[in-house]
Formats: sequence, C-alpha cells, structure tokens
Amino acid sequence: MLPLDIAITTDIANIEAMLARKSILNRPTVKALLALTKTRCTASDHALRPPVLPKVIRRLNPMLVSADKLKLLLPDGLRYVVVGGVASAHYQPARFTEDIDLMVLAEDATAVEHALQLAGWSQLGIISFGGSSWQSAEGELIDLLHAPEQSWVTAALDAPIKTLEGLQIIDLPYLIILKLSATRAVDIGDIVSMLQHAAEDETVRIRQAVETHRSDLLEDFEQFNEIARLS
Repeated sequence: MLPLDIAITTDIANIEAMLARKSILNRPTVKALLALTKTRCTASDHALRPPVLPKVIRRLNPMLVSADKLKLLLPDGLRYVVVGGVASAHYQPARFTEDIDLMVLAEDATAVEHALQLAGWSQLGIISFGGSSWQSAEGELIDLLHAPEQSWVTAALDAPIKTLEGLQIIDLPYLIILKLSATRAVDIGDIVSMLQHAAEDETVRIRQAVETHRSDLLEDFEQFNEIARLS
C-alpha cells in the first residue's frame, strides 16, 4: 500500500486530470470529490487502514452498541439493515464511527422508537433527511433512518448480508445507491473507495441494481466508477 501522502497526491492528480476533460468539467460530484480528497491530507479520520470487521470497529469504539444488544432492542421480525460507517467498513478500509446507523421502513419506525424508549434510550434529535438519533444510558448511539417504500429499499431489506457477529449489513449495491442519493462529502469518498475494493463481478451487480432501481443515478455511478479505476 502506498504511504498516505503519496496515495492522496496520486488521487488529486488523477481527479484533476479528469476535471480537465470537457465531458465532466462541470460535474459537481467530481468537483466535490476533489475537494474531499484534498481535505483528507489533514483529516485523521480518513487515514487509510486495512478492512476490519464490525466487531473490531466496536473494540476501537467500545461505546458502539453490540450485535447481541441490538438484537434484544429491536422488535421481533423487524426488517432492517445496518448502513453508515459500520456497513461501509464491511466493503472498504475502515474509518472511525461513533454510532450505528439502522435503516427501516418508515412504517416500522414508530415501533422501533417505542422499543428504544422502553429500553431506556433517549431521543437526541431528528435527522434532517428522515429519522431520529438515540442514546442509551451507557452512551451508545443509534441513528434510525426512516426509509420510504421504494424498490431498492425493499430489495435491501429483503436480502441483508449477515455477519458472523449477527449484524444485518446492507448489501453493497444498495449501499452504493443510498450514498449516491445522499452525496455528502463522506458518502462521495466512500463510494469511490468501495468501488476501488469491489471485484469486477461486484461492480456488475452494482450497475445492474442502479439500472433497475435508480436509473436516474446511473450517470453518477459511471462517473464514480471511472474515478475508482483511475485512482
């Protein structure tokens, strides 16, 4: 693996070369990725590390709720997937995360929130893009995302990746769709990193899922995939 400073310099050079091509000169996502990559030069939470398992992430941050405790918290039969930093670490080098993000259907959110309240968790606030943040008496954090009834959401909830630890992680194609929809700075970096680490057959699966469920995001996916291949 290249040292971090050399890898970042290489990333910046590759992305700047792409920005010089007229076909993508005005693409805001590529410009945002360039800004993010430069920011990584001084951001310790984006330091490159080997891929790690969710249970290792919990050892790095013992305040993360465990899989066993999560299972006891959630209503029986609930359809959910873990997204956010814990899920991303399943597909790329890990970055520090201090909470666990759960995605459920909006119609199931009230039942989950009621279960958290009964277990003594306190609501910290509302998430702007739909959901709520919760904290246990021990300081553990959960972000509960309320997902609308969409085809990709249903597909993600129907086929989670089950880890040895017992977490239900969102499958990679749907995590990419989620992050393509959000396009926050951290999501942009995650998309490129996950595509860099994805095998060719995984990239094909991702493209097929985007085409099937969110064809409006296909151009963005191809753009990020090109960046990933050049990085």
